[in-house]
Amino acid sequence: MEHGFREGLWLDGWDQQSVWGYDEGMVSYFAQLWRNGDNGDAPTIWISGMNPRYEYPERLLGAIVAATRAPALEVFRAMQRPDAAPAGNSPARSLPRHPIPTKAELQRQYASASSSDDPYPGGVADALAWLLGIGQSTAGPVTGQHASIPPTEEEIDAERWAASAAVHQRSDHPQSWFVGVEGTLMWARGQMDEPL
Repeated sequence: MEHGFREGLWLDGWDQQSVWGYDEGMVSYFAQLWRNGDNGDAPTIWISGMNPRYEYPERLLGAIVAATRAPALEVFRAMQRPDAAPAGNSPARSLPRHPIPTKAELQRQYASASSSDDPYPGGVADALAWLLGIGQSTAGPVTGQHASIPPTEEEIDAERWAASAAVHQRSDHPQSWFVGVEGTLMWARGQMDEPL
């Protein structure tokens, strides 16, 4: 069980007073966001975790991105500060690590996933294409934010958190597409077995 905490959220433009944390009583993560320059007692944006509840930090990330329009990678970094309490309630953090796949294994999985029109394998294929740098775009499949080729571990983790949040917060793709992206990125970081 996660212990309650409250830490600064060091997000550019929101970093003077904003906080995020975990409320044990509500069993939810929360954020109180003050835009820099707003000096009121009440936050500019209060993501209370009451309704909906944010049981995982990934879902809170999605709410902060939606509220602030900040890039997911920047929000991810703001939530990963070394002085912040660990987000130990994340499902991926408790999974054992497997060997990270080779480029040949990524390509093999891509060939298998890209032959299907179903949403889940489509999400797998889109995530693998991003990891491999296939095509002209370096944009993440969920965030649309450009990344390195190949993406760094931090970029992969941020995109995975965004995919996890999107499963419950977005409807522009079927849920199973987001699950396919999420699972593939967890697999790429050695956090689960094969995505297909």
